[in-house]
Amino acid sequence: MEAFRSLIRGDLPPVGRPIVVSTVSPKCDLPSFDGYYSAWVDSGTSALALAFLQAKSLRPDIQSPEVILPGYCCPDLVAAAHYAGLLPKIVDINPDDPALNINCVRNSISHNTLAIVAINFLGVAENLSQLMLLKNDFPQLFIVEDNAQWFPCGNEKDLLVGDFVTFSYGRGKPLSLLGGGLFLSKYNFSVDFLANNIAEPDALSASSRLITIGKYFAYNRLLSPFLYQFLSRNPFITLGKTQYHPLDSVFYMDDLRRELLPSNLQTFNQSGNSVVELYEDLFDSIGVENKLSALQSDRCRRLLRYPFLFSNVEQKNKVFGRLKSLGATEMYKTELPRVSGVHNIVLSDDLMNSISFASRLITLPAHPGVTSKHLQLIKAAFKA
Repeated sequence: MEAFRSLIRGDLPPVGRPIVVSTVSPKCDLPSFDGYYSAWVDSGTSALALAFLQAKSLRPDIQSPEVILPGYCCPDLVAAAHYAGLLPKIVDINPDDPALNINCVRNSISHNTLAIVAINFLGVAENLSQLMLLKNDFPQLFIVEDNAQWFPCGNEKDLLVGDFVTFSYGRGKPLSLLGGGLFLSKYNFSVDFLANNIAEPDALSASSRLITIGKYFAYNRLLSPFLYQFLSRNPFITLGKTQYHPLDSVFYMDDLRRELLPSNLQTFNQSGNSVVELYEDLFDSIGVENKLSALQSDRCRRLLRYPFLFSNVEQKNKVFGRLKSLGATEMYKTELPRVSGVHNIVLSDDLMNSISFASRLITLPAHPGVTSKHLQLIKAAFKA
């Protein structure tokens, strides 16, 4: 009987904000960011690559540039670094916190260190003030804010402080167009920099536009738990698998996505994040402690997913098995050097905290498709 109820209920997708398929732009232009020059490109990875390329152009005296990345993050950062000709140096994070360990960062900086990537993890920002202070002691450093998992609303744009800032509009991102990215820089672009590093995409034909719009409609339909379960339970389909994919090229964002972005931005700004508060109440009611204390700090912004960090691996494995059909994920599952395809192409320090964090973390869906019934099922899974 439970199997039948499960089939009817379906599987919650980890993220579930529909794409607004409307090219009739409301009174909302492409966003601008005071103090930054912008380039709209084909992916968040491309945006990161441009940040590294411009940093290199501004520090030509560094012959063998390195970039510091956290031990727990997406391998796309490695792809962007390699594309730009930088050597990734992997540094540990804090205990029970995805932010870089500032002492480990200091010990890893050398005359070759060009940049540090500050990752906003699902809406939990880096310790940006600490990283920016490093520039006093190491003036050659650039701080790159990677906001692939977060997008600002309203006056949150004032929170941006990095020398370079990147956003992603890919699948599963806060503002998704199934592709696209934004690169922001405090330094003006030379004509040669843009011409040499960003290619023009092929113009979309009428049929290509229809096919892309058809993909958006299909994506929106698959956000239904009943339909999504046929993907998530198919043993021949691997959704969200974390592995290294090299970056081959950087293009400007295509015209269709530029047309769709204002409508989707307006919808994003009008939507709330009340599910996160419901999670907090849920865990308080059953006396379960989330070890990720940064959720209670001023670093916590609008969450893409709700991260839950268990005290130990045994607790995590016990609960996670009951939550798979409710949109729970293990995110990257492992520290960065052990991600498929990354080993032997990075420099790595001791990553004890990253290893522990990866083994104890799950994420829970925080999109509008999460209902009170889903929350009760999640509550029961934690209590069992």
